[in-house]
Amino acid sequence: MKRKTIFLRLLSLVLLPALFIFISCNKSTVQHSEDTPTTGSIKIAADANIKPLVSAWIEAFQGLYPEAHINVSYYDESELFSRLVKDSVFFIISSREANKEEKDFFIKKLHPPYTNHLATEGVALIVNPANKDTLLAIENIFDLLSYKSTKWNELSPKSKNDAKVNLVFDGNKSGIVRYFFDTLPNKKITNPNLTIGGSCKGVIEKVASDKNALGFINLQWISDGDDSTGTAFLSSIRVVEVSPADTSEHGGYFYKPYLANIALKKYSFPLGVYAINTEGRVGLATGFASFLAGERGQRIALKMGVLPAAMPVRLVKFTK
Repeated sequence: MKRKTIFLRLLSLVLLPALFIFISCNKSTVQHSEDTPTTGSIKIAADANIKPLVSAWIEAFQGLYPEAHINVSYYDESELFSRLVKDSVFFIISSREANKEEKDFFIKKLHPPYTNHLATEGVALIVNPANKDTLLAIENIFDLLSYKSTKWNELSPKSKNDAKVNLVFDGNKSGIVRYFFDTLPNKKITNPNLTIGGSCKGVIEKVASDKNALGFINLQWISDGDDSTGTAFLSSIRVVEVSPADTSEHGGYFYKPYLANIALKKYSFPLGVYAINTEGRVGLATGFASFLAGERGQRIALKMGVLPAAMPVRLVKFTK
């Protein structure tokens, strides 16, 4: 009898903590499961450079599902992935996919990231309205970023402007800067004559006030013809046409970042838009991701002037 009592006491010491952990975990799961694919509230994060598109997506989704609440915070690309890794959020919208190191991290946590390619836009190069140098070759742009050239008449051989080119980027940890680090042969922007605008809007404002500035922004800030803000931005700057490398199929011709040129791979600086979900369950984040990749979300991308990833786009060619 004494042995049986001792055994039961030992058993209780083992089972009670386990039961407590089970109840706690189950309670956490219930709290986490308050949201469904179309109801509830979640926090997400998105790249500040793609705010116009993300805002349009959220507005449409919440209009369709009134009981769903998407609370979004905007960061530069570097901070965005930092918050994903630190579990501050489990759903982000970015201009790149998770890299190998980030994917391995989530696989070890048994939450491999689920990625949806939502759209393709581009990095648009912009100049002041007074600047006539709007035809630039990709090789000359790379030379400028690598500090092999510094002046407008070096960037554009037909230019009569011998002033220095004032480069303007949104931020040193942004997706655009990372994009050119990945694209440049030396993987580095070394030209010191560079100004930080703080945002794509800030870049537009700086270029609008500096006749020697060359700015780099996400296309969607100026691609929505129905948006009064984008139209106002377009009236204060000029969009550069870029020629691909002479060795490419489209070399020797200059292209603006129009949707058709991106679709036909004629434009030199395409930029993706991705949804990355580490939720690990079917909740509101999964429902939102499905909406973005579905017909309605893709039509919104098209309306915003970017190329939808999962929706055929009709390109019409006019001939004389």
